[in-house]
Amino acid sequence: MPMETKEPRVVIVVPNYNGATNFYNSRPILWHLLNSLKGTNYKNYKLVLSDDSSPDESIRYVKSKFSGTEMVINRPNGGYTINANKGIKYAIRKYDPVYIVLLNSDIIIKDRSWLKKMVQAAEDEPTSGVIGCKILYPDGRLQSAGTTSVGIITRSRGWNTNDADKYNEIEEVKAVAGAVFMIRKKAIEKIGLLDENFFMGSDDLEYCLRADKAHLKVIYAGNTSAIHLEGYTAKAVSSKKGKDYWFPIFQTNNMYLAFKHLSKVKVIGTIFIILLSSVIGISNRKMSLQSIRFKDRVLWRFYVSLKSIFVGYNLYKGRITRKQAYGL
Repeated sequence: MPMETKEPRVVIVVPNYNGATNFYNSRPILWHLLNSLKGTNYKNYKLVLSDDSSPDESIRYVKSKFSGTEMVINRPNGGYTINANKGIKYAIRKYDPVYIVLLNSDIIIKDRSWLKKMVQAAEDEPTSGVIGCKILYPDGRLQSAGTTSVGIITRSRGWNTNDADKYNEIEEVKAVAGAVFMIRKKAIEKIGLLDENFFMGSDDLEYCLRADKAHLKVIYAGNTSAIHLEGYTAKAVSSKKGKDYWFPIFQTNNMYLAFKHLSKVKVIGTIFIILLSSVIGISNRKMSLQSIRFKDRVLWRFYVSLKSIFVGYNLYKGRITRKQAYGL
């Protein structure tokens, strides 16, 4: 079914934190993203930067360099999901779009037709709720080609391998990467916004699982791609707050997600993996005895992981607040 001549309205929401002083190749990551968006050949879209109280004057930077960008400010800092949801609410209230695209601030767009292709994939499947695309590392390796199964260990298809033709298809999957995450507004009306019990991480997977349970298809548009400077914002925070800052957050995220969506058997398996991964790591994709290494601060990591099981469960049951869960 060809897309109608009139393009459906789209709002691109960019959740941002310190994107003006987080550099890649001698330029801020916000410059790379916003400059790359200038080539987008889809006309009926608006761009909104949702800033999470960045102390680096991201707002002033964008105003001076990219004057056409609208902005909303989340105060106080609330983490990715609260910031993204605030941007989505603004987009819906002001523009009533057909689609909202959440775009990470560390994305670089190379395909001028990326938005046309994603909207076309959505329009071709009226029951779709979420649409994603191929995500690449800067060197061309695959970061994500969608997720086809969700279980005790969930990893994006094709991760850390060379790109291949088999990943160029448009197909239904279980989940897509949140770095480029297009949501149909009708899906939001049906299943709501991102789950704010996640501070950052796993919220994209959880949203896709919710969409699937509501009989809304998750579509992977492999005919277009984006470069993702994975973890640039998280790394910037870690450099200031310590390299283990995110560990308790991500462990709690994983357990909360498991209790919310997985079977009892898979929850038990997740607990085992959570505890095991606190002690050892696998240094490459192919698991072998030679690839196993013991992590540093093993006792602390094991304690944090054990605690995350109880915290994730109590968060799932509503017995504690998000703030209590993450200590934020």
